[in-house]
Amino acid sequence: MFSAYFKKHRYGLIACALILTALLLRIILISYGWPETNSDEGTMGIEALHIAYRGEWPIYLYGQDYMGVAEAYIGAVLFQLLGTSLFSLRLGMLLLFALFLFGIYWLGSLLFGKRIALATLLLLVLGSRHTMLPEIMAVGGASETLVCAALLFCLSAWLVLSAARKPGPPRRWPRLLAFAGWGMLAGLALWSHLLSVPFVITSGLVLGFFCRGELRTLATPALLLGLTVGALPLIIYNLTVPLDHNSLAVFWSIHHTQFSGAPSGWLLLLKQLVGTIFYTLPMATGMSQVCPLTSLPIYGTWKADSLPCMLIQGGWGVGYLVLLGLATLSGLKPLVMLWRQRQAGQRLTEEEHYILRLHIVRLLLLCSIWVTLLSYASSPIAAEKPWSTRYLVGLALTLPAALSILFSEMHFPSLKYLSQKGYQKLWRWLASGLIGLTLLAGTMLDFSDLPLAFAHERQQTQLIHDLLRRGIRHIYSGYWDCDRLIFESQEHLICGVVEVDLRPGLNRYPAYQHAVQADPQAAYVFPEHSDFAQAFAQRQQQSHRRYQQLHIDGYITYLPLAGNG
Repeated sequence: MFSAYFKKHRYGLIACALILTALLLRIILISYGWPETNSDEGTMGIEALHIAYRGEWPIYLYGQDYMGVAEAYIGAVLFQLLGTSLFSLRLGMLLLFALFLFGIYWLGSLLFGKRIALATLLLLVLGSRHTMLPEIMAVGGASETLVCAALLFCLSAWLVLSAARKPGPPRRWPRLLAFAGWGMLAGLALWSHLLSVPFVITSGLVLGFFCRGELRTLATPALLLGLTVGALPLIIYNLTVPLDHNSLAVFWSIHHTQFSGAPSGWLLLLKQLVGTIFYTLPMATGMSQVCPLTSLPIYGTWKADSLPCMLIQGGWGVGYLVLLGLATLSGLKPLVMLWRQRQAGQRLTEEEHYILRLHIVRLLLLCSIWVTLLSYASSPIAAEKPWSTRYLVGLALTLPAALSILFSEMHFPSLKYLSQKGYQKLWRWLASGLIGLTLLAGTMLDFSDLPLAFAHERQQTQLIHDLLRRGIRHIYSGYWDCDRLIFESQEHLICGVVEVDLRPGLNRYPAYQHAVQADPQAAYVFPEHSDFAQAFAQRQQQSHRRYQQLHIDGYITYLPLAGNG
């Protein structure tokens, strides 16, 4: 009986096992404090604290008026259930990741078949540091973009393909719920991060192309109702702020941020291409770093011994673009054939109508990826901060399409020997094996970092304990320490951000800065041997104020002495 049940439901059961395996691996990682947290994640944790225990209802992340805080609301619920901790905050991220895995399996099954969908899940179980960071760390926008993009295309594809397959009028209420669900997901996606715009537009075009008849009925009110509910925080915010401070204007200004000392013209374009192809693309699609950024042309002094690692990273980036291009062309070819058939006056069969819809959905999904990639590559961030891989988090949705290319029959008219089945099989095994081994190596590197991450987490916990034991409540520190210490101490420590020159820095929650400035006995706490510590030591020599210097858990703490003027 069990064997019959397994045979009937084997794909679903294997998918569940793979999803559980992926979650278990990541639970092990976060239980050891991997990856090391930072103040971006600390800000999200603080916001979750304020939601859970102060009854606040924030719309955006503190200091970032374009990034929604669904992660903070999920974290607030888990704080109430499990207690306040970094583990609880990240557990919410894993719930979102599980939703994404469900969505990508459903999407892969609809568009490419269940075998490709399972292969996709198998690869997503693994991951390098750069691909796992947005899955685990609560820094805003990335996980929500993945979840919403996958489910938006799932609903669009299901609405379009199910209507093509089933004769007669479609069932009304399930489809109305699907339209409402699409609208709600679109609203949530736009609130969470504007990185989701390409996916909202292209999945919406799918509905516009093939569901025009239904959209003249109750489907449109259902969709608009869902959109209004999902985007309600976005609507409320943008109705209450000046036009030049709305979320779109803020995001546009960030996308076009000008960096001091950045090149311009052709040099900027070249730096964007090098940064994207040789660094961002490989890191965002699962490769572990082989070359440091400074070994790449334009980013540092190029040396001949850097050539092998450049070729490896660049080859991975170019390989991804080739697969993406082949997937796009493979979707265009059947459409051209069907269009010629229709131009010749031949009526399309029901099966051909289904194939037409299937390939258009595939193409629009790939179009959203191309738009995401081109939008990133044309921004100054691609040139000046190519490590910002979270802007390309949506590329994970191309994995089923890439695998479908690897496992499809390919024909090379000018190179007939490459079209033989033996070469085709060899090509598939080599390419898929290379991808799998690369992701496995990245996962093994992640787990090799666990002792270091655990030691760092214990050190930070001890630092907070020792500072509080000495009666230190208000401190100044750098951006990457402040909000992290505030969150991990559950606001028992209050920190004001300073720059290296000790001027006030970026304080995402101004009340903290005011509280620290009001305390004349606020301490300065910096990592040992950091630029901050060296700058403070130099400034102290020129100042009339005197401080007691303490070395606490890898940090230098400067306590103002009594009697300072």
